[in-house]
Amino acid sequence: MIHFVYQLQYYILFEVLECSWDELLKTIENNTTDLDSLIEAHSKYLRDVSSKGLLAASHDANMMPRLLELLATILDYKVAQDNLYNYAMAEIERRERLAQTADRRTRHGQWGLTDQDDTLDRIPDEQFEELVPGLLRTLNEYSMQFKRELSQLLITLSADGDSDLRFLSFRLDFNEFYLGSLKNVGRKTR
Repeated sequence: MIHFVYQLQYYILFEVLECSWDELLKTIENNTTDLDSLIEAHSKYLRDVSSKGLLAASHDANMMPRLLELLATILDYKVAQDNLYNYAMAEIERRERLAQTADRRTRHGQWGLTDQDDTLDRIPDEQFEELVPGLLRTLNEYSMQFKRELSQLLITLSADGDSDLRFLSFRLDFNEFYLGSLKNVGRKTR
C-alpha cells in the first residue's frame, strides 16, 4: 500500500504537475499575446492537471471510481490497523499499572498482586480470543481487497491508450507482484 501511495504521488507530482507546468510556461513564452490567451493557457493547464491527476484522462469511465475505491480501502486498512495498535497500547498500559501496583505493595511488605488485582481492568480471555484474531482477520480482508482492486486498476491502466497511464501501471507493478499473483491463481484453478 505504501508503494502504491508513493508511486501515485510521484505520478501526480512529476508526470502531471511538472509536465503540465512546463507546457504552461512554454505556451506563455511562445503563444501568449494578451490576457485572453494567458487565461486560456491557464485554463488548459488546470484541465490537464485535473484530468490526468484524477486519472480522468483515460477513456475508461471506471478508472476514477476504481481509484477512489482503492484509496477508501487504504483508509479502511489504516483504521483497522489503528484499532489493533490502540488495543495493544491499552494492554501495555494495563500491564504497566499492574507492575507498578505489585512494586508498590512489595516495597510495603505485602504480596505483589492478588487475584483481584489481576482481573482489574482486564479483558476477559474469551473476549481477547475473539478480539485480536478478529482484528487480524479484518486487516487480512482489507489487504486482499486492496490486492484485488489494485489488480483491476492495473489491468485497466495497462490497456489504456495514454502512455503515461500505461507507464504508471508499470511503475505500480514493476515486479509483477499483483498481476503475477493473478496469473498464478489462474494456473491453480485449471
